Amino acid sequence: MKNNQQLAMTAPINIAFFDLDETLIATDTKQAWLEYLCQRDLAPQNVVEQERQAYLDFKKARINLEQYMHVQLTPVRGQSTQTVERWVTDFIDRQVAPVVVPQALERIEWHRNRGDHCVLVSNTAAHLARPIGELLKLDTVIAIELETINGVYTGSISHCVRDFRGKHDYMQAWLSDRHDTVGHTYGYSDSHWDVPLLEQVDNAFAVNPDPHLSLHAQEKDWTIMEWARHDTIRD
Repeated sequence: MKNNQQLAMTAPINIAFFDLDETLIATDTKQAWLEYLCQRDLAPQNVVEQERQAYLDFKKARINLEQYMHVQLTPVRGQSTQTVERWVTDFIDRQVAPVVVPQALERIEWHRNRGDHCVLVSNTAAHLARPIGELLKLDTVIAIELETINGVYTGSISHCVRDFRGKHDYMQAWLSDRHDTVGHTYGYSDSHWDVPLLEQVDNAFAVNPDPHLSLHAQEKDWTIMEWARHDTIRD
């Protein structure tokens, strides 16, 4: 009995890593969130355009992730965590739940039936990513944590990476903190920005890949999957 228990405790755990936007859900979470807040007069009307410009600057390496997030987090700065949680709950009910990709749910369920550990890895702020992860029944959410003081958002992030290898760095840090044995790893994304992450897993899946990822996937002989999609994502 003791040997069986030891074997059970040390059995390798397979892990599936999922991107969020246009992989699991057919929308750009960050943009949809800001538009939702503006529609309800919960944020300055110019914040959507400011975020779009900051996003372009971020992509062109004119600003780092922390500077970009400072713009994106403008609406929650000074708000209590309880207030923002109410906003997020309504946002997910209205804007996210209706655009969950059916094939994504099927794939998550496939992994769960195998006993795999399902992980969301996202550059979305944790106050959005974590409840979406719960909606999708994922086991772990790795996202950008926000700084709070006395239960109030400061509008800053508590930690960050400085370039587009962020998800890969988050994944590696999370794996290094685990005390169990990692077995087979899987990765799912639609974006070429996630190539560093996909190159680190045993089985990479390009889901409705953008042109750059599609080419890379063909060169690497990765599996390309076509899931239902609304073309709302930003290049």
